[in-house]
Amino acid sequence: MRMRRGIRFLIAAVFIAALAIVAYRVQSRRIYIWLPAYLAQPAAAAKPTDIMLLIADHYEPGKNDGMVDEWVREYPKLFGDIRDSDGRPPRHTFFYPAEQFKLSQLVTLNALVREGYGEIELHLHHKDDTSASLREKLRQAKQDFLQAGALHTPDGQPHFGFVHGNWALDNSVGEGPTNVCGVNDEITILREEGAFADFTFPAYETTAQPPIVNQIYYAWDDPTRPKSYAAGEPVRVGARPRSEAFLILQGPIGLRWFTPWYRLFPVVEFGGMEGDPQTMPEFSRFDHWLRANVHVQGRPEWVFIKWHTHGAYARDKRAVLSAQMADLYRQIAEYGRSQNVRIHFVTAREAYNILKAAESGRAGDAGQFRDFVIPPYKNVSAPAGETRR
Repeated sequence: MRMRRGIRFLIAAVFIAALAIVAYRVQSRRIYIWLPAYLAQPAAAAKPTDIMLLIADHYEPGKNDGMVDEWVREYPKLFGDIRDSDGRPPRHTFFYPAEQFKLSQLVTLNALVREGYGEIELHLHHKDDTSASLREKLRQAKQDFLQAGALHTPDGQPHFGFVHGNWALDNSVGEGPTNVCGVNDEITILREEGAFADFTFPAYETTAQPPIVNQIYYAWDDPTRPKSYAAGEPVRVGARPRSEAFLILQGPIGLRWFTPWYRLFPVVEFGGMEGDPQTMPEFSRFDHWLRANVHVQGRPEWVFIKWHTHGAYARDKRAVLSAQMADLYRQIAEYGRSQNVRIHFVTAREAYNILKAAESGRAGDAGQFRDFVIPPYKNVSAPAGETRR
């Protein structure tokens, strides 16, 4: 009898300890922000016919010109023989930081742009800003990037996809010794300065993470408070967005149970390619990305998968500029062939164009809508006199 009581006590103690660990993880990693929406998410209603693969690289080389040279040299070697259903190679979106601007680095990256391997968009770290100072930084960034033909279409108009440094879109990270934004009306300013969409999220483990998960949605700014994007409306086929709408395109977030790395507790899958064991480019993660089911409402057969990385950091480069990443692209392309699913390697701009085509009621092969609204930028072709560093 005494032994049975001891066993019961031990089981109860283990159970309570497990609950305590779960509660700690949910709180400390801010899983509570997104878990309710994730648990309420319905299963996919249709098998995909088209899968859009997008990688948003928070590309921060700093003064490391050699890192940029390595990317331009190695990328075609690794990915040059891989093709999607449209005959395109893997396409990388370099969200380059405006505050670290170095013209020679963008000129170097343009070699990949012109060979069809990707595009350049805007990344910005800023802190303790006002509305006016943020607007000035964005305008300066557009002028700087234009020197390399980036962020501007041939008609001279500025357009850019955006990733916020420190994940702090719309003043949403209020922790630490400095305010890594400071601007409650940032969404309005971004839209007015030419941003067509935000590609920051998910932002796992930070207060910036939206409570809306695995969706493409519109947010509206409330300049009196931070994190206005915590509420919004899904993009829908046939619906016109309300005025002043700002589009948020999220990557997947969810739970991966019973992985090789955690037997008792699930891993959070958040689309990161970050070089540690849980975030390496493994085809075993593909089903989790698909189950996130990110799509335009009313067009469930077009699924968007957005990864993110910091490809100029040595750890993340080990994941994304690698033979293993090339193998992942090959495996996904083969999956498409075997399952009669069209695979499209897209940039941020192309993903936006395709989802806008879905919103307007277009159907069929999603790949034909890569340039539906915003055409390719000027740097897709070399301006007269430009030479690489």
